[in-house]
Amino acid sequence: MASLFMILFERQLPSGSDEEKILGIYSTEKKAEEALARFKLKPAFKGFPDGFDMGPFTLDETYWQEGFIDIRHEDM
Repeated sequence: MASLFMILFERQLPSGSDEEKILGIYSTEKKAEEALARFKLKPAFKGFPDGFDMGPFTLDETYWQEGFIDIRHEDM
């Protein structure tokens, strides 16, 4: 099965909430690694070196089937 390589970026906002962005999707791991190196040099990302995540994603595969959990009712 074919895979693509996705680069994600996450940071915590001053409000305490998280912000996530898909920065790119690449056909090979090498291309993704090259792009990741370029992203890390950009001024907007320099203060967040640990905010990046890169990994393979297989085409035609479902990744998140559980849905959201409402923690307000979990203890009831």
